Order: sequence, then structure tokens, then C-alpha cells
Amino acid sequence: MTTPADARVRSMNIAPVYKAAIELDAGKYDVEVSKKGYDTYRKWISVDKKTILTIQLTKKEESQAAQ
Repeated sequence: MTTPADARVRSMNIAPVYKAAIELDAGKYDVEVSKKGYDTYRKWISVDKKTILTIQLTKKEESQAAQ
């Protein structure tokens, strides 16, 4: 789940395109979440059968958002 809900979510090290509630095998994933006007989140995440990831993006300051 992401906040804002319409943020773009990508797993950078696998071929299937991310879709909501995608089931991933246990392992490590390079996850990127982005939306214009927000700081991008990118991190390696270890996933097992019980992993639920919630990411809340931070709004950029006005001077950064204009870039």
C-alpha cells in the first residue's frame, strides 16, 4: 500500500510489472515508489511469506517540487 494511493510502484530487479497485491517469492527486491511532487523511495527489501509493505511518500518542499 502506498500514500499517496496513485504513486508509481516498481520492482527494479524482476521482469513482471508491479500490480496491486502482486505475490512475490521470498527473496530480496529493489523497490522504487515515486510520484511527481514527492521524494522518491528506493530501497532493497527482504520479502518472506508474511511481508506487508506500506510506504508513505514525503511531499517535496515548494522549491524542490518546481524542479
